[in-house]
Order: sequence, then C-alpha cells, then structure tokens
Amino acid sequence: MHTAKANSITIEPLPLTGGAESVYYFHSDHLGSASWITSGTGLPAQHLLYLPFGEHFVNERSAAYDERFTFTGKERDAETGYYYHGARFNSSDIGWLSVDPMSDKYPSISPYAYCAWNPVKLVDPDGRKGVKIINKQTRSITVAATYYVTSQPIQGLPHTSYSSSEIESMNKNINNILNSQSYTFEIDGETYDVFFDLRFVDARKSWNANMAANKDPIGNTLSVLPEEIAKGLFPITDNGDGTKSRVGGVTDNNKYIVMNSRLDNTRRRIHEIFHTLFFSNDDAESGIGNYVPGVDMPNQNDINMLLSNPQLPERVVEIE
Repeated sequence: MHTAKANSITIEPLPLTGGAESVYYFHSDHLGSASWITSGTGLPAQHLLYLPFGEHFVNERSAAYDERFTFTGKERDAETGYYYHGARFNSSDIGWLSVDPMSDKYPSISPYAYCAWNPVKLVDPDGRKGVKIINKQTRSITVAATYYVTSQPIQGLPHTSYSSSEIESMNKNINNILNSQSYTFEIDGETYDVFFDLRFVDARKSWNANMAANKDPIGNTLSVLPEEIAKGLFPITDNGDGTKSRVGGVTDNNKYIVMNSRLDNTRRRIHEIFHTLFFSNDDAESGIGNYVPGVDMPNQNDINMLLSNPQLPERVVEIE
C-alpha cells in the first residue's frame, strides 16, 4: 500500500515572467491523469494523487499554477468539481450525472457506472465506452474506437479533406459492413459474437484532429492527401506478379491514418483502421491484409488475430 503525505513535498511559488517559466509540462500516469506539472526549467509546479474515481487525494501546487486537466486528462470545472467527458459530466463523489447514451448496448452495466466499476485500470474517453468490451452475459465482444477526421482543406488545396456527407457515410457504412460478417471469437471454449462500434468525428482542421486524438485514449486521426503532393508518403510497391502500384494509404504509430485520395475507398480505409487496432498481416493471401487484388474484407482469421493481440489486454472489460 502506498501512503502519501500531503506535506512531504515543498513546491515553491513560480514567477510568471514569460520565457521558460511560462511553459509547463504535463506528466501523466497510466490512465493519462496529471501526476506532476513542472515548469519549463524542471521545477515542480503541482503534484496530484487521486482516489479511484478521480477525487483529489493530494493536490499540492504553487500559487502561480493550477492545472484544469487532471483525472484521466479531462477538464475539471473549478466551481462544481465535475469532470467533462464530452458526452456527459462525471462527479468523483457520485459518478455520472446522466445516463450513458450507449446504455442500450450494454444492458448488464448500470448506465451510471464509470468504466464498468474498474477505474484503476480503465478510462472512459468521452463518457460512453472503452475500446474492447467483453460481455460474458450476452456472449459478445464490441470493438470500439474513435477517428477524428479532417474536413477542412489544407490551404484550399483539393482532395485534402473529407466532406460532412463522407464522414456521415463512414459512420454508417463501415460499421454496417463489418457487423454484417457474423464474426465470432472463442474464449475459454465459449463462442462470442464480435461487433464493431467505430465513430468518425468531424474535427475540421488537421491540427485539431491530432490534438483531439492525443487526448483520447482510443482516439485516432483520418486524413487524405493527393499523391501528387505526397509521393514520398505513398511509395510505389512491387505486387509480386510483375505489376506495380502506389500505396493507397498509410498508418503511422497505429494511430494516424493518411489516405491516398486517388485510391481512397471504404475497403482501403478498413485496412488502415485495422492497423490502428494493432493488426498487422500485410501481403496476406486473403483477408484485409491482402493487397492483390485487394478487395477482401476482414476474414475470421483476421478477427482471431486482432482479438488475440497481446497489445490490447488492458482495454478489456470483463462483465460477470
């Protein structure tokens, strides 16, 4: 057990004089919560520890600084003490202040439950859900992720953004396609149905998409560029059959998707989306990793690989 003493650390007041002292660095824990805030010169400005549901256990700070984005990186209202998650507000004392808008999908969990009552391990990025939910009662697995989409052209250049109608179509069609495949997954001899709940959010500018994705534990970005101005991003590859083709999209760091506008389509977007879910099986003979002819949707083997990936266990919610 860790015991913290509220007066064990001395934090001296920091002058707000511009330069390095006006820059502060956010040091987070495994949940993305602010643990330490330091100045541009490395001096401590604030130290925070939390009770399981976000109430401040220790809050030591200098007179010059008070961080608003604290528990799991969410903004805390100074007057009410409520954390703003986007879809709803959360109180560290009493929980959610409104019903989960996705509660009909998870009937075995209270619509007021924060992270299925597992706040030490899980985070709730927008007040709705995690990335991979295993429901033992309904024998189902739901894979969820959020994609912040660029909808404002870069310096007015064509083919550098998606329209609102295209984003709306992504929200409808990509989930429908994946959920019509009747995927399953075996856990301890039991068969679970697999569903996808992928959200595509209009973020307007690319920098706003990046900022939103970096604050969201299950956030990613989706943008598009023409190959004429991004040839280095979309190299020409050998297909192995005597033909060559240019790459239709790339995913950096399992998080940032950039599509080649000339080759962009729903199937290629799904291919890149699977990369954000830590899936890697490129050049496969079939399935979503196949490049030639590159028309296959994810097959059952792809789903088995996806859900068996050891990079995902911390995002599992088990419901007894």
